Amino acid sequence: MRVCEVALCFILLGRPHVTFARTEQPQTTEEFSWGLLGQELRRYLGEVRAALLADPYQMLILTDIPGEVSEECRRDVNQTLVDLIKGEYYALQMLDAAAKIPSGVSEGILRFPGAYDTCIKVAPVVNKTTFGGRYCTANIDLQDMLPSQLNSTGSLYSARIMATYSLCVPDSCEESGVIGIMNSALQIMPVTSSLTIESVDCAIPKPFETGDIVALSVAGFLILLMLVGTGYDIIYRCLKTWTLREPPSIPIPGESSEIEENQPLLRSSTSSTHSGSLEQSDSYPVDELPLFWRIVLCFSAITNGEKILRTEGGSESIGVLHGVRVLSMWWVILGHTVLFIILYTDNILTVIEMSKRFTFLIITNATFSVDSFFFLSGLLVCYLTMRKLDEHDGSLNWGLFYFHRVWRLTPALGFVVMFYTVILPHLPLVPKGPGIVQDKCADYWWTTLLFINNLYPLGFSDICLQWTWFLSCDFQFFLISPLFIILLYFKPRLGVFIVCLVTFVSVIATLLISEMFGQQPFATMFYLGQAPIPRNLYPVDGFDYLYSKPYTRIPAYLVGMFMGMVLFTTQCRNAYRFKRVTIMIAWIVFTSIALAVVYGFYGNIQNGVVVKYELATFYNGVARLAWAVSLAWVVFASIHGAGGPVEVVLSWRFWKPLSHLTYCVYLVHPIWMMIYANYLRRQVHFDDLNFIYLFIGNLVISYLIAFCLSLLVESPLLALERIVFKGRTRPRGIWNFAPSRKAYF
Repeated sequence: MRVCEVALCFILLGRPHVTFARTEQPQTTEEFSWGLLGQELRRYLGEVRAALLADPYQMLILTDIPGEVSEECRRDVNQTLVDLIKGEYYALQMLDAAAKIPSGVSEGILRFPGAYDTCIKVAPVVNKTTFGGRYCTANIDLQDMLPSQLNSTGSLYSARIMATYSLCVPDSCEESGVIGIMNSALQIMPVTSSLTIESVDCAIPKPFETGDIVALSVAGFLILLMLVGTGYDIIYRCLKTWTLREPPSIPIPGESSEIEENQPLLRSSTSSTHSGSLEQSDSYPVDELPLFWRIVLCFSAITNGEKILRTEGGSESIGVLHGVRVLSMWWVILGHTVLFIILYTDNILTVIEMSKRFTFLIITNATFSVDSFFFLSGLLVCYLTMRKLDEHDGSLNWGLFYFHRVWRLTPALGFVVMFYTVILPHLPLVPKGPGIVQDKCADYWWTTLLFINNLYPLGFSDICLQWTWFLSCDFQFFLISPLFIILLYFKPRLGVFIVCLVTFVSVIATLLISEMFGQQPFATMFYLGQAPIPRNLYPVDGFDYLYSKPYTRIPAYLVGMFMGMVLFTTQCRNAYRFKRVTIMIAWIVFTSIALAVVYGFYGNIQNGVVVKYELATFYNGVARLAWAVSLAWVVFASIHGAGGPVEVVLSWRFWKPLSHLTYCVYLVHPIWMMIYANYLRRQVHFDDLNFIYLFIGNLVISYLIAFCLSLLVESPLLALERIVFKGRTRPRGIWNFAPSRKAYF
């Protein structure tokens, strides 16, 4: 059956998706240019237009289609094309729902979305058709379109530029059938470039299976517990208010006046210090309630909400850390806002040009926010654990030390994995191609819950919830932290030496890996596609071995542990007196180091000059350590009275409620960005105003979702832990390690 220009809708392309495929060829120093790719794409589209104008009815002969195309699909597609020529309304709807060539291709449009809502509204026509519309997105490899200087087999690593195109097909066609139809169209196109459909994603409703029902039941049960706990809390408060004739002062069930957080890089909402305890409260004697009702109250949204939103802290709370934690989280969201939306913009080339700005480096270097988290985690683990050792004469329940960590992290993480893997696929999301809702969790969810997903699977793109690699790294550091803490507490000099030695070994390992793979600084990797940056300097292997592995990321954690020991030694008091000149010099030095880490390669990026091989290797080895040392000075100076306005800002009580939600915000903010991207019907035009709008929206909505997650999962289970393990701090047996501190001196 010969058809008309509707073939255009089966062949034009869309969004890029950059991945890397290693070849066995020797290294070269070729150049990659988005400009050249844009020229090639415009030439290709011109040939397509010319072919359609010359003979629009000879474009596709749907008689011999390669691939697994069912007879029903073949029949329905033929009928649609015939009815399109006749002007049938449903066929015109399907054509209207397919993507078209928009204006602005020269600005980097490589993703062509269709009209999702129009497509899914196509319904069977009485006495004419038996099918409706199905919205599909084809992922097309543009590698063959690249000019020869961009696509030589001589490079060690070949960049694969993926594009997407959306279309509306009969719902009798499966994804394999759509691939066959589109490949048939592309092969007979009278143009010089040959393209291949890599894969097709169709919006096919997923049937509910047993696992889905179990996941929804778990979520429903937790919601029910929260409603029951909140209702009982309201009734109990009202009864006590009527009895006491005044509003009661309500402590948090299971809360004590101690700082109980042993591992709070992404601080839990239940880890803050509050005055009052269960035993000391006469106005609200929750401890007198039966155990069942105390457990129910752990799920009260009112009680947990008060705990999260409370701004006052204990006298021994390190206030500046709340500000550092929140600002670091905002920095993460800032970087991810660009990362998740850039593939859905209609002016990618303009974005790349904007990225040359001096101010844009704060976005491309947002990865250092993770090192801020590592620093905070090491500091608090060391400081708080050494305090407990001091309070209990050198003994500590190391079993509960590890249990609390697992119990604090795993429930919220498990709920998010369950939502992402089981519940999210049932939402009416628009298929956008690779990189949005990935299915890796179906195979590797267990590596995330075991905190080993940064080690297995090796490929970063195969990680379930890719952003949780940080949690795995932090947990692995926590596992070995007692080795350092015991040395730092019982024999500080030896402990400091071991910390320095491990840091040095890690830096050397990072230098060697960077040298081995020719790794450029991470910020310059954002500019892949700008000449004259050699493509062979961007290997996936180097990124996988450098970015998420514990042996390259531990220096910031160890700097934090050293600072934790210093704060424990000084008891967070102003124990050091510095001259103003010394303070000014220190601020200048450490501020300069931090600025050099973030903005040091502005000249290279502005001028398109590759960072020298030796300098790039040195930077990759020491940059994260230098950032942590600079941050250590900020904390040290703020606590010891030399922070000035920085200390004032970081100590605002405004930060504390937001700090409580940091862990949940870290878990949920990328999922929100994915959902938003999948609900987009049109591409986003990236400019300063739209970016600010998106960032603020992502920030606010992420905190709202995190607040709900904390009320539902994190806060109740931590309150329950405190009821179960109340007062168990010094057990007997092998877990109680209490050597004599004097024996080491």
